[in-house]
Amino acid sequence: MTRENQGQAVKFDLRGCIEKIAKLSALVYSREAHWKANELVLFPPATEQEIDTLSQDCPVPLPNSYREFLRITNGCLNFWPCFAFLGTKGEPREIIEKKVKDAREFLSQYAAGNDGKITPESIAAFETPTESGQEFFLPNHLVFGNDRSSEFYMFNETVVSPEGEFEVVHYNYSGGADPRYPSFRAFLLETITELEERIKKKGYAK
Repeated sequence: MTRENQGQAVKFDLRGCIEKIAKLSALVYSREAHWKANELVLFPPATEQEIDTLSQDCPVPLPNSYREFLRITNGCLNFWPCFAFLGTKGEPREIIEKKVKDAREFLSQYAAGNDGKITPESIAAFETPTESGQEFFLPNHLVFGNDRSSEFYMFNETVVSPEGEFEVVHYNYSGGADPRYPSFRAFLLETITELEERIKKKGYAK
């Protein structure tokens, strides 16, 4: 049974996942000063109207799991390792929107056609998987995370789980799309595993 299925075998506790990630990442941050972070910063919940408006503003509608996330915290800062996650307002949204704007300028030089223009056809060619991996033209997708640099988390709406959840892709300019997760919930569970393994390997006491 995969971690995704394990999370579905019982009612998935998204709030519990966020709280656990907050606790584990705070421990790692306290031992690793180079991250220059103390804790996962959460915000008051977004309203349903705010969530609906954000969803309408995005290239594709927010998946249900991320809507649930926003009902717990309206975006966040310092999600392991030091990512801002999209909210309906404030600093988390400002960071994402700025970086997606920068990504449009940067990726346009690679996604343009022979005539130098960005078209649906040139973007489709840019995003066609190859033996070395896959690229994404980020402005056309729902980007929800950024590390204030060149690493992103995005929803890939072209890969949908039986439950209607979008694939989550960790994308960066140098490494492309890797790793990938079947859903936002699977991504959260994998983050907990990654933190627990790091804490164990480095001998940090919980």
